[in-house]
Amino acid sequence: MLEKALDASYVWVAKQRKHYPDDDSVWDLRKNWATKKNQLIMALTTGRYVFTQSAMMNTKAGSRVTVANAADACVLKTLALLLQHHLYGHMKKKIRPFHCQGMGGTKKAIRKVKCLIDEGYAFIFKTDIANYYASIKHELLYSRIRMLWKKPPAWVNLIYGAIKAGLYEAGHYYDTNIGIIKGSPLSYVLGSYFLSQLDEAFAHKKSVRYVRYMDDIVILTKTRSSLHRAIAICRRQVSALQLQLSHEKTDVGKSSKAFTFLGYRFNGAAAMLAVASQTITKSLARVTSLLEQQTLSKKRLEKHVQGFICWAKGGLSHLLDPLQAKNDLLQALEQAGIFNQLAKQKQTNIKHHKWGKRCVREYWPY
Repeated sequence: MLEKALDASYVWVAKQRKHYPDDDSVWDLRKNWATKKNQLIMALTTGRYVFTQSAMMNTKAGSRVTVANAADACVLKTLALLLQHHLYGHMKKKIRPFHCQGMGGTKKAIRKVKCLIDEGYAFIFKTDIANYYASIKHELLYSRIRMLWKKPPAWVNLIYGAIKAGLYEAGHYYDTNIGIIKGSPLSYVLGSYFLSQLDEAFAHKKSVRYVRYMDDIVILTKTRSSLHRAIAICRRQVSALQLQLSHEKTDVGKSSKAFTFLGYRFNGAAAMLAVASQTITKSLARVTSLLEQQTLSKKRLEKHVQGFICWAKGGLSHLLDPLQAKNDLLQALEQAGIFNQLAKQKQTNIKHHKWGKRCVREYWPY
């Protein structure tokens, strides 16, 4: 299993970094894979591997990402695959959250919530964890991981080294004494499992319906008293993990009132879903970034809008009006002045093109 997971990780890293610059560590890994593979197998088997700090970088879109050394990324992916394989054998499928493989993902979670509201679950508690990844305590997480085995294999020791590896940015090095790094394949699996005791707490509550996608949580009941008891259980379990609920993203009350979940706005029973305003804002920010980079064209904008509509209606065609979603996005683009700026940019490009052609005629008459 270990060697198979390592081979899959190598293929994943090579594919993810096929467009990386020539001086990236992935090319050395690919060139010397036969030797590196044996070294990594030995490291995983003995539980002895030293992770280097991950680099913090800014993308062209303005977001911040962490990039690990290619060999580290390969080991992190291998640990993620091994841990995920064990977790799926340990966790019953009926209590797995919707972000887990084979559970349907975002759209199934949204359909589930909408179905429960239509069935008459009139009261809702919607929340998420405040700064979830950044708030996870290392010792508590690692102790919960080790409890999955009576005698943990050697590679489990590397998980603690991975979450303690640290970061560097612009020549400055930072220790990670709390929290796990976003973007790491291992962090996704660790973050998914850390709230599993919350899933188990609601697994056998017949009067409560519970939906979780990573740290986004929805609890639905048919009576107000049942909801209050469920909220108390949720707060108690979250507090036991030394986490806090986000007050800004918490909604409590009747499900007939509008609320947002996973990028969509719910408008009560028998009402169509709509794309949340926060989702429109994120899409608009992406278009604005392309415009500032002068890489936005009419064709690219049309492709972006079409892709947005395909994402919005995917898996939800009978619950969402795609025409309304398109109108909402186009209205936001118009209010932001994207169309006017795109037209001005086109006129400027035409002027520069004509000026360039004139210069060629004057200074290169042949």
